[in-house]
Amino acid sequence: MAALLRQHGIRGSQRQASEFYKRERQRAHRSPGFGLFPTHRFVAADSPIASTVWPHVALPVLVRGLTISFTATDTIDDSADQLAAFAVGDVLRISDLDGGANDGLIVSVSVVAAGQITVNEATINTQAAGDAIVLTRVELPELVPVAFEVLIQRDTVAQAGVVCEFGSVTRGGGIWVDGTQVGACAGGNAAASDGADILVANVFNADASQVLITAVIHPGTGVINLLANGRLVGAAVSVDGDFGVGWRDANDGGVEALEGTISDRFGQTGALTNATLIGEVKAFHNQRPRAFHATGLGTDGGLGSWTN
Repeated sequence: MAALLRQHGIRGSQRQASEFYKRERQRAHRSPGFGLFPTHRFVAADSPIASTVWPHVALPVLVRGLTISFTATDTIDDSADQLAAFAVGDVLRISDLDGGANDGLIVSVSVVAAGQITVNEATINTQAAGDAIVLTRVELPELVPVAFEVLIQRDTVAQAGVVCEFGSVTRGGGIWVDGTQVGACAGGNAAASDGADILVANVFNADASQVLITAVIHPGTGVINLLANGRLVGAAVSVDGDFGVGWRDANDGGVEALEGTISDRFGQTGALTNATLIGEVKAFHNQRPRAFHATGLGTDGGLGSWTN
């Protein structure tokens, strides 16, 4: 025992040694490579997982008034010149307290001036000023970098099925397994340019019945990374260089089975079989990976979008 203590640079009694190793065991059980604590933990019993569990992380900026008008398909005007409160890249939620045609739309800013905004989406309906309009800049949870981490035990080589999923076929993400393969996706569907998909073979082999799988999603850069036991095994980036208005939509999510309509994004769509999830699926919002260098995360690393 004394030799072990000296090896770690510690002098003291057997009791101190016991306390030291207890702390080390606790530290080892924290999620490796990420912030000390996950923001969410999910197990199969939690399904369906409502999208409302994802936190907002920034205070909104509001512009309101009866002076705001809209011109199809991508223009917002304000005769009171309040729109300089926003910036290029901001995501806005349009609320019309009088129930106009643009109520509830979410758009992203491409050009901004005090009296006019042009948005990236061609979804704006023409509408004259006069309704009570509120424009809210929001940091949508779908735009915050997020990592999913799960320890998977392969029971047989025939393992297959859903590990976790959030969203829908139109816009969603998740992780699945198929034999030795692991897949992950995020953003728009396979036919869209604002999504990314990865499928990596031989992640599981004869010598590794348990693998720690991590999917790191960077919505702002459109990058998704797949890691096995802390080693980068796959990376993909959307054609558009981002995931548009987010990496998933508001559909329910699930663990070990599908809850939404994401099915044809996945190589495997059934409930998880011949494999066991050890512990929870852990989600880390806006926590920069600590154990991996920028050059180890593929593409540009995506680290520019992490804030801590």
